Amino acid sequence: MKILKLRLKSFDKRICLKREIYRFASSFFYIGYLYALIDGNGRTFHDILSDTAVVIKDGEIKKDEKEKYVKIVAVILLIISTTKWTADFILNDIGFIGLKKKYISDLYFQSFEGDKLISLSQDELYMKTLGRKYTAVVDIDNKPSLIRISNKLKYSEVYKLNLRDSKIVGEYIYKIDLPIQYLCSGVFKETRDMCGISLRVT
Repeated sequence: MKILKLRLKSFDKRICLKREIYRFASSFFYIGYLYALIDGNGRTFHDILSDTAVVIKDGEIKKDEKEKYVKIVAVILLIISTTKWTADFILNDIGFIGLKKKYISDLYFQSFEGDKLISLSQDELYMKTLGRKYTAVVDIDNKPSLIRISNKLKYSEVYKLNLRDSKIVGEYIYKIDLPIQYLCSGVFKETRDMCGISLRVT
């Protein structure tokens, strides 16, 4: 802002704190930031709610008749955004309500596109691998074990997922010279018994 000779018109510590809190309203799909493109004073929702504006040097703020309606919309988006963020934080990050975080995993999810290795989120992996099954519960020595296959394009690695303390740790079992893409639940009768399906054989 200093480089562009911009300053926040009408501010103190309390106003600056309000403005930062009101950013939740602007961040809802960035609607509040985009609104600055059509606002007569170039203000975002968090500027309007905190009665501030970013001006060049001693620029003045024009009176805007739509401001009270914009404030109503901004407050609604503030409530929605704050509720969504709080719910995500409570449910997913600290597990206070409804869900309880029991285990964490250091697993990385990856997929191959041709010869390129692409890192994917769990959601992206699910959408790209719909109809495939890389993890299954398999009986080993009459005990249910979680088995995971890792597809490496020309071969697959088989891991047993173990719970240690509060982490899921993959224990390497063996390698298969086929790109397995579906693992069935079943019973290990011998060390190397496994039911799997390969969609392409090389």
